[in-house]
Amino acid sequence: MLLFDTGKKLEKAFTREQFEALVEMLESREGKTATKEDLRETELRLQLEIEKVRGETEKVRAEVEQTKARLQADISQLRIDTARDLREMEMRMVIKLGGMLAACVAATAALLKIMP
Repeated sequence: MLLFDTGKKLEKAFTREQFEALVEMLESREGKTATKEDLRETELRLQLEIEKVRGETEKVRAEVEQTKARLQADISQLRIDTARDLREMEMRMVIKLGGMLAACVAATAALLKIMP
């Protein structure tokens, strides 16, 4: 049951019906309240869970850093490969363009010899 002074204060703050409902609810919870020991055990369990989550977070963070480094290396290699491929393509295009230009000059020269 509630302490006498507390009960009197509550009785003044609430209607009689509200007060009785509150007393009934509090009495039904009797023995179900958490003790300091219960709270300490809960705190310890939560601390263990927090440490576990921190460990997992660090593991994920390390994996992200490894993936980031690997991706940066891949990107650098792709840039190098792309630049090399572009240079090779440019050389082939220059050779083809030179061949076409030589063919045009030869055709023009042949036409000039045929036509008076």
